[in-house]
Amino acid sequence: MPTRRALLLLPILLPILHAFVALGLVGCNKPKVGGKCEVGQALCEGSNTVLACQGGAYVEAPCRGAAGCTKLGARVTCDDSTANVGEACLETETENRACGADKTTSLLCDAGKFKAVQVCRGAKGCQIRSDQVTCDTSRALKGDLCTTAGAFACTPDMKSRVVCKGGAFAFDRSCKGATGCHPLDYACDETISDVGDPCGLSGLAACSSDGDTELLCQSGVYFANRSCKRGCKVVGAKIECL
Repeated sequence: MPTRRALLLLPILLPILHAFVALGLVGCNKPKVGGKCEVGQALCEGSNTVLACQGGAYVEAPCRGAAGCTKLGARVTCDDSTANVGEACLETETENRACGADKTTSLLCDAGKFKAVQVCRGAKGCQIRSDQVTCDTSRALKGDLCTTAGAFACTPDMKSRVVCKGGAFAFDRSCKGATGCHPLDYACDETISDVGDPCGLSGLAACSSDGDTELLCQSGVYFANRSCKRGCKVVGAKIECL
C-alpha cells in the first residue's frame, strides 16, 4: 500500500544561532541530547545524524537515506527514508514512514522509535518513490506483519494463500492444485485437496492428493464424498471420480 516517506525539513530559527554563538563565547557546551530547545531548532551532527527539537528537548536521530543530513541556508534536512527497527525517529505532522535498510520491511515512526508495520517479501520489496513508501506484500508467510485487513498474498512457494487479519498474515487455505496460488489475483487452485482442508464455496468438488477420493466442500472444509476405484482426476475445470 502506498505510504508517505518522511523527508524532514526542519528550519533552523535565528534565535538558536544567536544563542549558540553567545554560549560559545562564554565557554558553554553546544546543544546536546536532552537539552532544552524550541520547535524548529536543529543542526547536523556529521553527514548522517541530526540533532532536532522534539517536545522541548533535543533528540538525536540517524539520517540513513541517500541525502543524509544537510544544511542549506536556514534549513536542515534529514533524509530518514531508510532506517532500522528501534532507531530514534522524528515525529512529524504526517506519518513518518521509512524502508528498512534491507528493503524487506516498511517502518513507521511511533513514540520516537521506528517500528516494523509490514513485511515486504514481494519482488519489489520496500521502495521509496518521491515522497511515497511502497511495500510489496504479494508474497507473505503466516505471521508476517500487514496493514490492510482482508488482503490476500501467496506464500513464496505458491502452495498456500494467506490473508491479513489483526495486523498479521494468517493461513487462509492450501492451493495444492497444478496452478497453485495465482500471482496476480491470488486465486487458489483447490482441485487437489485433503480431508479437513479449508475451502470457500460449498458444493465445490476436489480430488484427494492420493487420487483415491472425491472430496466435497461443506461448511468451510473438505470432507470425503466417495471413493474412486479407478482414481479421481482433474480434467480441465471438472473432477472425475472413476
